[in-house]
Amino acid sequence: MRKSDLTPQTHERAPKRVFREGKLWYYNTREGRRGPFDSEIELRKDLRSYIGTMAFLEDNAAELPEDLDCNDVTLVHMDTPRF
Repeated sequence: MRKSDLTPQTHERAPKRVFREGKLWYYNTREGRRGPFDSEIELRKDLRSYIGTMAFLEDNAAELPEDLDCNDVTLVHMDTPRF
């Protein structure tokens, strides 16, 4: 359940959230299939970024513009330079 869900719901877990077709890797989300990725390592990096982005969008929903297309948003982590 996501914080933004209005009512408690149970969602069946996808038996194969992460999977491979031929030599390419993919993963499934509520929003659809993501990929292809050349390796599982590349997929896992994208998946971490995707989870962080979705958490950010949920945590900041009240401050975000109403017409924001969430499919066009990617959270980017930046290190603060140390001088």
